[in-house]
Amino acid sequence: PAALTPEARTPAMEVATGARANVGAAAVKPPGDGEEAAAVPGVVGDIMGRTPVTCPQNGTLADVAEQLITQNRTASMVVDVRGSVVGAMTENDILQAYMIDVPKDYSVDAWLRGDCARLPNFIVGALTVHPTTTLEAASSVMRAQILGDYACHHLLVKDESWPYRGILSALDLARAICKWGSTSRFGGRRVSDVMKPRSVLPVCPQGATLSQAVQEMLLARQNCVLVADGDPSGSGVLGLVTPRDILRAFMEKVPGSALAVNWMHGLRSRWERRTIRSDAPLAEAAEVMASNNVHHLAVISPRPGMEEVVGLVSSADIAYSLVGAGAQ
Repeated sequence: PAALTPEARTPAMEVATGARANVGAAAVKPPGDGEEAAAVPGVVGDIMGRTPVTCPQNGTLADVAEQLITQNRTASMVVDVRGSVVGAMTENDILQAYMIDVPKDYSVDAWLRGDCARLPNFIVGALTVHPTTTLEAASSVMRAQILGDYACHHLLVKDESWPYRGILSALDLARAICKWGSTSRFGGRRVSDVMKPRSVLPVCPQGATLSQAVQEMLLARQNCVLVADGDPSGSGVLGLVTPRDILRAFMEKVPGSALAVNWMHGLRSRWERRTIRSDAPLAEAAEVMASNNVHHLAVISPRPGMEEVVGLVSSADIAYSLVGAGAQ
């Protein structure tokens, strides 16, 4: 199909997209150079060190997925034949494509013009910040989208006198916290202050399929789902499924009927670098994420001898905590 039009909607697509909210209500104007500086130190330009990742507008979803996997990124700017940025593709776009069984050769242009795109052209301006934007202000812009249908945990970064410089992710903001996590402004905060408790997290049974796991993520508006064996305690958690797992499944044409527990990277047996105690400093969680390039950590009870999973903390949770951190 040329585009995912309303006429082409399916029941699965309704789950994937939901009712479209008014994006204007969620848009926040990035602060300019003359506006009052935020309490949290640093500006966006301080942490924009990596080469921008771009994909052509006439490329395919397979091109995007392969690029995100090989370059270990979560988003890519989409450019037209003139080199102008017309949107962005993220892991969550591929997740939704997998959910509604969109073919790998579906065009990026058609996807951005359809109902499912997370960062289509018409909201590029609302999700653009500048190198001089403070990190706290960037976090505010990102956080303002959290309840909208275009929440993607990414912002485009544009220089006033140069084209777009790249994409700022929630993990980039988490990395920045490592620089001042021990200061009085931020050092007193703990993982338990920002984590999502186990009671509100989407959970799938051990026999859940990848499609069921994706559906739980989309319905709960979360980028992670726990897989549990039925044990009512946190010790029954077998692992977690993230958009990165679905990205791999999309590329390798793994059917949605495949068992999630056989496919997820976040297996409990490999959790050495994907856990954090609930009483750990928030800066420590940011350091673990940055060092291992992961966006989610299982939060473990601090009680001696216990391996109970009591919650989950994401790079977005840490990034959003920048808002108002100066008042802590």
